[in-house]
Amino acid sequence: MTGIAVILVAAGDGNRLGKGIPKALVEVHGKTLLEHALERILGIPDLIQVVVASHEDRVEEFESISRKVLAEDIPARFTPGGASRQGSIFNALQPVIS
Repeated sequence: MTGIAVILVAAGDGNRLGKGIPKALVEVHGKTLLEHALERILGIPDLIQVVVASHEDRVEEFESISRKVLAEDIPARFTPGGASRQGSIFNALQPVIS
């Protein structure tokens, strides 16, 4: 199967934003930043997989939000982020390359 896999690195804790929640869960115009990002991904032609690296303590919450946005026919995987952006990307790559 050929197509495009998208890795959405959304594992930051949002400290610099100062909201007390992960930045991806902050609402802007009635939707979380995670929802806004996922909606943009849906427009990609040949999208076959989405991997979301989320805040390690909120993987289930990120999955719940993502499932509401993503079409049922788009496989999605969810992984906890790492201690750094590089660690989050490493974690997110594992399901794509295996």
